[in-house]
Amino acid sequence: MKTPRLTDFDPNVKTHKLGSPLDGMPAIGRAQPVNNSPIPTPTNQPEANNTGTVVPVPGYHGTVVSPPKRLIKRRHPFDVYEDQLKALKSLALEEKQQGLLGSESAMVREALDNYLQKRKASK
Repeated sequence: MKTPRLTDFDPNVKTHKLGSPLDGMPAIGRAQPVNNSPIPTPTNQPEANNTGTVVPVPGYHGTVVSPPKRLIKRRHPFDVYEDQLKALKSLALEEKQQGLLGSESAMVREALDNYLQKRKASK
């Protein structure tokens, strides 16, 4: 049997403070606001420094950004005639036999792009 600690029953004893491995860690809260100061615009104009001499400021060389890819809207139903669907399937099969992609979706997208370009040119 264990021997009881007498201090456990003494009302005048200072209470023992429990510790945690998280003591001293920062409190979890909202993120601090970020300083969104505007980025200085590049200029090729010389600037004067503290001594009064003119120091040229080099311009920024931007990176080339490729144009964004067109997003594909998946499973958007359209009604087509049976003969159109058969013709599309046979064209896709012919392309596949030639070693090409043979994508029916790509063919429809290309046809729609051509149609839209014709419409824009005629206006």
